[in-house]
Amino acid sequence: MQFSLPKSILAVVFSSLFVSTIFANSAEISLNSNTFKLQGDFELGNNGLVIEASALHNQDRGNVLGIAGLLFGDAGAEGLNAGVGVKLALVDPDISDSLVCITVICPEIEYDGGVALPIGGKVTYVPAAYNRMNARAYLWFAPDVLSFDKMTKYQEIGADVGFNITRSADVFVGYRNVKGKFKGNEFFGSATATIDTGMHFGIRGTF
Repeated sequence: MQFSLPKSILAVVFSSLFVSTIFANSAEISLNSNTFKLQGDFELGNNGLVIEASALHNQDRGNVLGIAGLLFGDAGAEGLNAGVGVKLALVDPDISDSLVCITVICPEIEYDGGVALPIGGKVTYVPAAYNRMNARAYLWFAPDVLSFDKMTKYQEIGADVGFNITRSADVFVGYRNVKGKFKGNEFFGSATATIDTGMHFGIRGTF
């Protein structure tokens, strides 16, 4: 079974997520020269349960749609909060490979994507003496047993540092790396695709 995200579906998801950020507790947009990511965080009651919905598009390397649930709260030190949980990631890579040609026809494969259930979490820190500053780091990882369809591994790591322009709006700069490992066929082995890597900047609002 081939797994791909048609552009029409991706457009609907981005539009829906953009509209839903109106009802989010926080929302952010981050980008670099090749990648655009939109994310909304929704707090469910006062029990520490947070839902994160995100969509990432890299114009050269593919797309990732994700929804995560975390138990998030005070980590025991002033200004430090942390959460752990599980994420559903739909990954549609844009990679292909071909054999060395010994004839006119060269077989080629486009690696299909898949679904992963990575586990992980995030940490945020606001220093008491400089509370207009903030920092965040996150990690999601799915080994083979939590990767399905054509995926055998998924990894997402990132960190950023932000500054309050107002008490409800941040600007931030960060780094992220999103990649997966995908099965080939009888001609090609597995391939690791980096969907996005490098620096980005963004804005974040809390409501």
